Amino acid sequence: MINNVIHDFILYGVKAEGAANLVLENNILNGVRPTLQRNPPSLKWPTPMGGWDLAAANAMTVRNNTASGIWHSGFRMPAKACDDTNPTNKIEDNVAHSNSGFGVIVSSGAGKCSEFSKF
Repeated sequence: MINNVIHDFILYGVKAEGAANLVLENNILNGVRPTLQRNPPSLKWPTPMGGWDLAAANAMTVRNNTASGIWHSGFRMPAKACDDTNPTNKIEDNVAHSNSGFGVIVSSGAGKCSEFSKF
């Protein structure tokens, strides 16, 4: 998915559960909220939700994407093993701003040492 605008969704903008070989580049995602209510209360979520929910995806390239105006989290992504010079997931140069909650949630599980960088 390259050069798209995703706007005004409920619960998730993109949820890539079980996806592999995913390419997300130069996309803008905004306006994801927990309910159909136009102005839901900030910092209150019925369930973890978000803009780019990629925690259960694998072998992905996520580059130059933006998440804004999202309830809960802009991005949910996996970590990589420390000192992995050729990680399976290529994640870099993404932006999360003006979200009600977290910019990015990084899941652990990349081994004894997990890291996340170049967001």
